[in-house]
Amino acid sequence: MIIRLFVLAAILFAFPASDLPAEKWMDFHPSLSPDGKHVVYYSYRSDDPDVFVTDLETGSERNITKTETDWEIEPRWAPNGNRIVYSKGTSMADLQVTVHDLTTDATVTIGPGVNATWSPDGKRIAYMSKWELWVAQADGSSKMKVANADNGMWSDPAWTSDGTHLVGLVQQEEGGLSSVVKLNLETRETSELLPATIGSVGSPSFINDETMVVSIQKGNMRPATYLVELSTGSVSSESEQKLVSGGLTGFQYFPEARTGASHIYVESGEWNGNQFFIYAIPVDGSSKPVRITGPREH
Repeated sequence: MIIRLFVLAAILFAFPASDLPAEKWMDFHPSLSPDGKHVVYYSYRSDDPDVFVTDLETGSERNITKTETDWEIEPRWAPNGNRIVYSKGTSMADLQVTVHDLTTDATVTIGPGVNATWSPDGKRIAYMSKWELWVAQADGSSKMKVANADNGMWSDPAWTSDGTHLVGLVQQEEGGLSSVVKLNLETRETSELLPATIGSVGSPSFINDETMVVSIQKGNMRPATYLVELSTGSVSSESEQKLVSGGLTGFQYFPEARTGASHIYVESGEWNGNQFFIYAIPVDGSSKPVRITGPREH
């Protein structure tokens, strides 16, 4: 890709907030609540992005950070439903992984980083800092680097269902194509799941241990949402990659699906119009995608 949009830094550097017009509506990085009733995401409604939650039944939304100068980006919902994690700072240079308790509004700062994601039991958080992967306890203690950048730059970690492995993107050079690599947290051994040769890959997450959802840009095509079957190990065959965009024509990034979920949540839109919304795509293709966020239709 000319502009690497799968890592948050590239999005923000490529489209700084000061360059966006007042009529923008740009919702990014969705995450479904454990009870399936709400989606959390971050949005540019002013110069600095805030974290929003939309009720899937009523369509109502609320801004849960409401800061005038801080950036809050890349939210992920905790497995217990009571907390979210996001990165917060006054600029790109000082983003800190932050845990936000939704019942008390209290926050805990983990440390510098982005791409934060919860372990299945909600006790740990994995994140990327300076192209390295780190894992910390959710209270900010016991921070540990689990993958350095000596053999490739890591980003976009996702947990396997048993919490023993992380899957992430690895680039050999900044701006280059990424492979999807599985990391054993105990032994630090790695194995490749998706080679960089299939295209620009972004943001893996799991529907089950053998089915991964990713964004892939192939050649000159726009990035789209794919299901990838991992039962055969490393995937390179087109037959093991199923397009599930459901007719969405916009650029698609940061798809997320929880284990056993019926829908994939993804951001999709157009950069030249400064319009990005969150959509729900049925995993089985039984119906068209539904727009979750954006101006209400009358």
